[in-house]
Amino acid sequence: NILPLLFKPELLLDYRAIIILIGGLTMFLTQHAFSLEETLENKKTDRFSILIILVASGVSVSSSLVEWAYFGRKNFSLFLPALGIFMIAAGLALRISAIITLGKFFTATARATKQQILVKKGLYGVIRHPSYLGAIIVMTGVPVLLNNRVTLFSTIVLLTLAYSIRIKNEEKVLVSIFGEKYVRYSQRVKRMIPHIW
Repeated sequence: NILPLLFKPELLLDYRAIIILIGGLTMFLTQHAFSLEETLENKKTDRFSILIILVASGVSVSSSLVEWAYFGRKNFSLFLPALGIFMIAAGLALRISAIITLGKFFTATARATKQQILVKKGLYGVIRHPSYLGAIIVMTGVPVLLNNRVTLFSTIVLLTLAYSIRIKNEEKVLVSIFGEKYVRYSQRVKRMIPHIW
């Protein structure tokens, strides 16, 4: 958050920058820790998707701050900032709820854990990847909050690609663990948009 605003330090105290910082810290603190060792250990199943997601997220937020600070349009409407704040809060709530529902089975990298069970309750009865949807909503809320057009588009594209890679890798692991049981579940419950995708 600081580097993109280095030449406009007064914006660091703008309520929008503070909300983005709080949202980012909340995402960071609710994300299970992982190490380079774990990333390398699980490279066959994760295929470095955690790093792809981190880079896509970092680029999305940084470029949103740059567009806002140096190329932004002046907008006196409160609608977009309010919508952006709502998206960040709703995305965080969705993600945290999904992490709590999975409990010890939530991992930073795509991998099998001991005594793995297929969770189909709560949000997982509606969509298969609610934590990823929550993260995408949070990150998309940033350019909406800042009234950015270019980075709104690039954020959607980058994060959709990054999480599509993650979902593909993760679902291979889940099929290898649960077999036909997971295939039936995936036929009944969509990935991230109920009844659509």
